[in-house]
Amino acid sequence: LHTLFPYTTLFRSLLCEQKTLRVTFDGTKATGVEYCHNPLAKVPYNPEQPPTVGEVSVMKARKMVVLSAGAFGTPMILERSGVGAKDVLDKAGVEVVVDLPSVGAEYQDHQVRPFSHRCEARFG
Repeated sequence: LHTLFPYTTLFRSLLCEQKTLRVTFDGTKATGVEYCHNPLAKVPYNPEQPPTVGEVSVMKARKMVVLSAGAFGTPMILERSGVGAKDVLDKAGVEVVVDLPSVGAEYQDHQVRPFSHRCEARFG
């Protein structure tokens, strides 16, 4: 967490087991996040009121929107939100908010890390 923002002002509410659909914008300023219940969640957010499948909610930001969904997730959410290469967004039928061709391009990380291990035990 950044030292300029006290922890209590950053996270007024924390929703678990939710899936971010897209960031909402007013012009080019991020104003909130659309989300729904993650169908892969093991425990509902509120067991007494289970979420309706397909129900979309919006959380508005008071100060800022921080999107941190990893190397795979962040570009997908940005593109669904209208931030990315214009040609990609046009093909997907997404309204362009910001034409930013670098979103999702040139991903160089490798998710597979091979390793070997010698085992002296005999099996079978």
